[in-house]
Amino acid sequence: MKFRRSLWGVSEPDVWTKVGRIDEMYRSLYQEQEARYQALLQERDQTIALLQRDLASAQSGQRGF
Repeated sequence: MKFRRSLWGVSEPDVWTKVGRIDEMYRSLYQEQEARYQALLQERDQTIALLQRDLASAQSGQRGF
């Protein structure tokens, strides 16, 4: 990343603009990652529920014998 130069170093407004863009990028990535993890957790919960139903079904079938 390159900053615009001024007489005493870099242009402060340019720095703040670029810091704002970086912040937006990180927020966007964080939101995408959060959505991905929420989807993975939901998939895990569905798998657990399915396995629990299968286990309960198998256990009730064994009791009949």
